[in-house]
Parts: sequence; structure tokens; C-alpha cells
Amino acid sequence: MRSRYPASLPASHRTFFLMLALLFTCLLSACNDDDAPQPPAGLTYGMTSAIYQVGTAIVANRPTASGGAIDRYAVSPALPAGLSLDAATGVISGTPTAASASTVYTVMAQNAAGTATARVQIEVRGAAAAPAALTYRETTVTYTVGAAIPANAPTSSGGPITTYAIAPALPAGLTLDAQTGIISGTPTAAAPATTYTVTGTNVAGTVTVTLRITVQLAVAAPASLSYATANALYVTTEPITPNTPVSTGGPIASFTVSPALPAGLSLNANTGAITGTPAARQPSATYTIVG
Repeated sequence: MRSRYPASLPASHRTFFLMLALLFTCLLSACNDDDAPQPPAGLTYGMTSAIYQVGTAIVANRPTASGGAIDRYAVSPALPAGLSLDAATGVISGTPTAASASTVYTVMAQNAAGTATARVQIEVRGAAAAPAALTYRETTVTYTVGAAIPANAPTSSGGPITTYAIAPALPAGLTLDAQTGIISGTPTAAAPATTYTVTGTNVAGTVTVTLRITVQLAVAAPASLSYATANALYVTTEPITPNTPVSTGGPIASFTVSPALPAGLSLNANTGAITGTPAARQPSATYTIVG
């Protein structure tokens, strides 16, 4: 290897600079560890158990995963005749050409850092099968106005679902994809807790699932807090006129006070009102109330 240092440098100096260069290279390698790929994780399919019909094109069965980006997919054993796994996307598709007994297939998602697996049970029959066991990742959920929701995707078994419908209509801003059943969007108005029925249909039958969805207003922080009587003089053994708070901004959910109020007086943690009957004399003191 050709030297990068002038021949006039003493050997001890060249050795010193070489050691510095090696140390710098090691430091760069350590920094690059942070950029190392992460292995895939959480691999699953929209249909974990499916019954298909000979001669009928199947609804594409798509995977979802977390962790690092996936480079390639593989499946074992080989899928039923007519079906295939896309090595780049992991989508299972095709038209079955022969009946096949119920079998569990293992799909592997791989990248340079590791592998994640998912199990998909597939049966091919001569006649269509009705869908079954429809469910969603989130069946009871509260969303916030103005915040995009994580896509809520269904899973099912039995025959593949060809169309989805929902009743009543979803809250404003949310939609149901009639082909995939995925619920997505950004709520635009508050909505009380409501039960929605999603129906999945194919030529052989239907299956339903109920979802409970609430949409709440965005929470805003309180902006100011004051009391009707900021400087109070009370008399022992005489009940005080309730001292109530006034605030702006978002509604206050709870109140606390420090230090503790004089004996006989109390702060309502929900309303912030100070009430009671002073039980003993005490000099003037300052109390801090937090909403």
C-alpha cells in the first residue's frame, strides 16, 4: 500500500498519524452502526385463514409488517396450484386450478438484518365458502378531531371477502374502503360513542363485526386561572362563601393546591371551588392552585 505521508517524516511520526487514521476509521464504523438496517417484525396477513374456490380469482391477500424495510418474501411449502407469492411485495394472488386440503403455509420476510414470519392457512374447494371470523385491529377506539387516524384494517377467515359495507355512516372525515375494508381518514367533527356494524360479503354469504367509535374534540391547555376572591379574610366557625375559579382556554379537568389550605377549608379537585368553615386562626398566607 502506498504511504500517504512524506518520506521526510520520522518513522515515529508516520506511525502516530497511521494510528490516528485507524482510530478515525473505527469511530466512523461505530457511528455507522446507528444506520444499520433493522430486521422486519410483526408480519401478518389480512386473511390468516382462507378458503378459496377452484377457477375463481382470489382477493389479493396483502401483508403488513413493522421494523426494517423488507427486501424479499418467500413461502414454504409451495402454494396451491394457480396461486403465487410476489417476492417483492409479499402479496398472495392468482386463480386456484385444483382442490387442495387445508394447509398452513409459512411466509418469510427477509432483509440483511433478519427475518420475520407469518402463518397463512389455505384451503381450496370446488365450491365457494362464506367468510367467517371478521374482526378489526381496533374494535373500540376514541379518535380526536383534526388528527389522522392509524388505518384500521380487518382480518377474516373462511371464504375471501369481496365487498365491505358499514352502517350507520362513519363520523365525518372517516371512510371505509369497500374493497379492503380498511377504515382511514381524519375526523372533522366530534361524535358520541356509537356502534357501527361492518358487513363482509362474498357469493357464498356474509359475516359481520361491530365497532365502537368515539370522536372527541382536541384537548387545549388552560390559558388562565383566577378566583372570584383572590385575597380573602375569613372568620373561624363561620362557613365561607364558596370561592370559585374562572379560567380560559381548554376546560380544566382537575385542581390541586399547595400548601394545604387552612384547617376546615378544602379544594374541590374537580371544580376548583374552595369551601368549608375555618377551624382555627392563622396569619395571611399565599396558596398556589394548579389547574
